[in-house]
Amino acid sequence: MTRQEREDDIKEFQIPLEERLHANGIKAEFTSRPKNFYSIYNKMKARGKSFEEIYDLLAVRIITDTVAECYIILGLVHQIYSPNEDRFKDYISRPKSNMYQSLHTSVFGPKGQYVEVQIRTAQMHDTAEIGIAAHWRYKSNNKVPGAFNLSWLKQFGDWEQEAPNPLEFMENLKAELASPDEIFVFTPKGDLHQLPKGATPIDFAFAIHTDIGLHCERAKVNDRVVPLSTTLSSGEIVEIVTKPQQKPKLAWLDQVKTAKARQAIRHWLREEQYDHNVRLGKDELDRELKSYRAVSPPDLDTVAKELGFSDAEHLCAALGNGDLSVGKVISRIAPLKPMRRVIRPQDRRDIRIQGMKNLMIQFGKCCDPIPGDEIVGLVTRGRGVTVHRTDCYNIGRISAEPDRLLKVDWELDGEPAFTVYLRTRSRDRKSLLADISGAISTVGCNIRESNTHTDGHIAEQDFWIDVADNEQLRQAIDQIEHIEGVLEVLRVDEPTNS
Repeated sequence: MTRQEREDDIKEFQIPLEERLHANGIKAEFTSRPKNFYSIYNKMKARGKSFEEIYDLLAVRIITDTVAECYIILGLVHQIYSPNEDRFKDYISRPKSNMYQSLHTSVFGPKGQYVEVQIRTAQMHDTAEIGIAAHWRYKSNNKVPGAFNLSWLKQFGDWEQEAPNPLEFMENLKAELASPDEIFVFTPKGDLHQLPKGATPIDFAFAIHTDIGLHCERAKVNDRVVPLSTTLSSGEIVEIVTKPQQKPKLAWLDQVKTAKARQAIRHWLREEQYDHNVRLGKDELDRELKSYRAVSPPDLDTVAKELGFSDAEHLCAALGNGDLSVGKVISRIAPLKPMRRVIRPQDRRDIRIQGMKNLMIQFGKCCDPIPGDEIVGLVTRGRGVTVHRTDCYNIGRISAEPDRLLKVDWELDGEPAFTVYLRTRSRDRKSLLADISGAISTVGCNIRESNTHTDGHIAEQDFWIDVADNEQLRQAIDQIEHIEGVLEVLRVDEPTNS
């Protein structure tokens, strides 16, 4: 084919593309060229390819405004012409080492010949044509054609020839690189680092290496020790002193300007807080499990998966940061039964039985009477008299044997303390256990033991508390009932087998 024939083929190829882009409201500039014979020969020789393996004999370049439009145009090209899948290259998402960016695709043209299509933005095109220095035009928002030139690079060469010593050349270079939005600082070895205006030694440390930033203890600027929050200026020589024990601080986030430093600090703080939460959650769970008896240790990994966590470690972390209540975990650990370890103080409950004191008596564990309760004595075989509350179910069972019942009265001496069993039902939420415990403490009661069972969004909590009398018990129940989410508070009688 003659050159003119190839140019005509390219024009025929472009027409449907231009129409489709116009229909989709995309503005683009088309350039094209048929590869000349000598270039074809050189490419075949340099790459060891046959003529049939040269796919860019005909080429079209499409230049548009945005990266998004580049990919839209690529889709439109493939809608019109069938692509060769082995010949597609995406140098936009993965630029070449020299910063070259473009989309390359080879498609079958209207006459069955291969046509190479390159799609890029205007900025990518300038970088491809005049090299990496084109980046400076776009950094300064100077996009007027012809306004940008590379004379400053030649000027640097002149300074190097004319400067009597390297120090003067460096001073000229630092002054020229000054920018209202960027600074340029140096390591003690002379390596140049570009940072945003307002950057601190912490930014500089992370720019060198993440590990240096994480263990940055202090900084020297021009051989003078300065705080890490110091704002750097162009031309300064910065030295970072590290210490293995040094760790990032939350305050550093307010002192850095670069995204790299901020991201690294946040990542480290998240990891450190995570480890702390794991330890905190494990300790909390261990304390709660001491009140339970199990045949074998619980499989926390299984419990974690049931609750939607990947493993026991993440479950403990959720406990530690308060995202998960310990009651919900306990409710999944089975077969566990509460292990009562109520250690009573020596009872100081004196009773008069039909006017007489110091007879052999004991108090019913089924109803645990306390001063202020209405009570009655029950004669038991071989164990003297057992004192029950008058509403105790055991008293109801022997009502047919009135001869076994005795009249008894309270006669208190000193400051008695009695253990009472309370059960609460509440809507589960964070800090519920702490709020109930605080309410019990406000009326002067001591909590001897507690455990929690959670079913769905409802938490059942058992408390064994020390009270002086039923008036103090009534005050404790009243305080608990006024807590947000509490549905019910009951004094519970514990049935026994005796």
